[in-house]
Amino acid sequence: MIRITELKLPLDHDENALPALIVKTLGIASAELMGHTIYKRSYDARMKKLLLVYIADIEVDPALESVLLKQFEAHPHIRPTPDQDYYPVVQLNTPPALRPVVVGFGPCGIFAALL
Repeated sequence: MIRITELKLPLDHDENALPALIVKTLGIASAELMGHTIYKRSYDARMKKLLLVYIADIEVDPALESVLLKQFEAHPHIRPTPDQDYYPVVQLNTPPALRPVVVGFGPCGIFAALL
């Protein structure tokens, strides 16, 4: 999947405006867009006219995806979607050479010590 950031639309935009903007940004036909998911929606209130700013994950054919990522590799707002799956921590079979040290006893430190 491809992640596009900084997709700006007016506050009262049509529901078909986001897919149209995605297609225009990537320079593909609307039939090539298999689907999209809104990852984040925020507001830009720095101007008189309020804007909605989207971060969207785009689904296209895998062959087309690799072509688009290569084409836009220097573009700061078009990147591959990061892997956000949770991978559980594994247990060591042998004790580590050095004993781990947890610095801090806030929520993160407690969780790190627990694991």
